[in-house]
Amino acid sequence: GGEPLLYPNIDELIQYIKLKGIEVSIITNGVLLSESFIKKHEGILDTIGISMDSLSEEVLLELGCKTSNGKFLTKEMFFNIAKSIKQHGMELKVNTVVTKSNFNDILAEDLSELGIDRWKILKMKPFKTSEFNNHHLDITTEEFYKFIDNNKDIKNIVIEESMVNSYIIIDSQGFLVDNSSEEYVKVADAKSDTFTEDFLNFNLDKELYSKRYIEQ
Repeated sequence: GGEPLLYPNIDELIQYIKLKGIEVSIITNGVLLSESFIKKHEGILDTIGISMDSLSEEVLLELGCKTSNGKFLTKEMFFNIAKSIKQHGMELKVNTVVTKSNFNDILAEDLSELGIDRWKILKMKPFKTSEFNNHHLDITTEEFYKFIDNNKDIKNIVIEESMVNSYIIIDSQGFLVDNSSEEYVKVADAKSDTFTEDFLNFNLDKELYSKRYIEQ
């Protein structure tokens, strides 16, 4: 979770992971992603994923997909960085969360020209806390699959109808959290416990996790 390009030592972290022999992937909202960053990490970053919920400025602003100073990923910005990712030999991944605001969007025709390696389409997870409530954006299963049907004419789609316990989520304080309820429940402190101990308290849905990597 969070925006990795806000981390001041992101370059060093990418290098560290690569030197460990691990494929390096970043998921970003794209606002801070630049041509120079992409070029700098050619041959080091394997995959860049962009969170893109709509190509409509109106829908993006309705969803709150903007920074504190009002900047957001415009269609032009998205296309420019997507093409740059491919030109520099990296895999291009796109994540789209389907909500009440965008389930009627038809994006496949625009996206088909980009050569996307994986388009993950996710049904939003409703939650409600004392600070945040997104129930007004909740959609039915039928609405979710309407979006899928409207955008099926594109390769490499991965459909994710549920996000419950299919992600390993560590929050900004270093806690492993469970998202099976409407609130994120802290189940372990990744800073002090071993990873094996953490997973004793974590209910990972291995079937959903594995299904994410099967092309549909």
